[in-house]
Amino acid sequence: MTRHPMAPVAALLSLLLAGCSAPPAPGVWIAEPGGEADYSRLSVEYDGRAELFIPEQEAALLRCFWRAASTQGILLQCAYAERERQEVFYDFRIDPDGGATLSRDDRSLARFRRQPR
Repeated sequence: MTRHPMAPVAALLSLLLAGCSAPPAPGVWIAEPGGEADYSRLSVEYDGRAELFIPEQEAALLRCFWRAASTQGILLQCAYAERERQEVFYDFRIDPDGGATLSRDDRSLARFRRQPR
């Protein structure tokens, strides 16, 4: 049985492309109504930046950098817009139903839904 000379290259490319899928978190996420959410909106950009908002405030409370933690979650490293030296860390997990949970120190803070584009 002869193998095509490009078979190893095709296999390698398949593996590399499988790891290059778009992260699931980028977009604008709105807190679900009816909850006691501390936060109203999370804006996640593809470039690794994010902003976290509180209700009744137009400007972001926290500015963040994010990195993938898994195929369905990101870790956020944030600083208060007014106090840049104080860092806060969050976990943002996307559920199979399309909702997401923002948590800190294993404590759920808010449930979100992605805003339709």
